[in-house]
Amino acid sequence: MVEIIVTHREVNGVRTGYLVRWRGYPPVWDSWVPGAQLIANFLGLVDRYDEANPLPLR
Repeated sequence: MVEIIVTHREVNGVRTGYLVRWRGYPPVWDSWVPGAQLIANFLGLVDRYDEANPLPLR
């Protein structure tokens, strides 16, 4: 799981990736991740949470 985004990388003014720090790991394990992958992982996390914690029926 991502702890923080350390910085980003740009090509022609477009952000192409993010250097992330992984929770529980030292900075030597920081790695570059494409923005689309971060978004997909976040949405997947939300989906799993919603499935595990459904809203009560009204």
